[in-house]
Amino acid sequence: MKTIIYAHPYEGSLNHDILTRLTDYFTQTNQAYHAIDLYQDDFNPRFSKEELQLFSRGETPYQLVKHYQQLISQSNELIFITPIWWHQIPAELKDFFDKVMLKDFAYSETPAWLIDLHSKGNCHYDGYDNQKLLKKRIG
Repeated sequence: MKTIIYAHPYEGSLNHDILTRLTDYFTQTNQAYHAIDLYQDDFNPRFSKEELQLFSRGETPYQLVKHYQQLISQSNELIFITPIWWHQIPAELKDFFDKVMLKDFAYSETPAWLIDLHSKGNCHYDGYDNQKLLKKRIG
């Protein structure tokens, strides 16, 4: 099972086009997937006092976060579709990592503080060289 985590508010964006093409492809090729749309789900990136009290124990009071964890647990591949604004991912995605990838779900505390994600597979990052792109655009 693949899980797509999508973080863009505008349906006319390049990111939305990528999401549409990818989900169409998965549907046409009978590949199972879930799509998490952080903006459509109205994911709140701010931590509440109650949430911070549970954070160090790897717990959350929110059903939406627990739902996301369940989807990720069923997945063997995570796909992130997001813009890069001012050299950073949107707050919703950054805080998705903070709120969903909790202790004892995504990692275990060890003397080396290693992130494990339950050894489900490899992590891949595909990006582009921002400096080369900027030089091409502005000379």
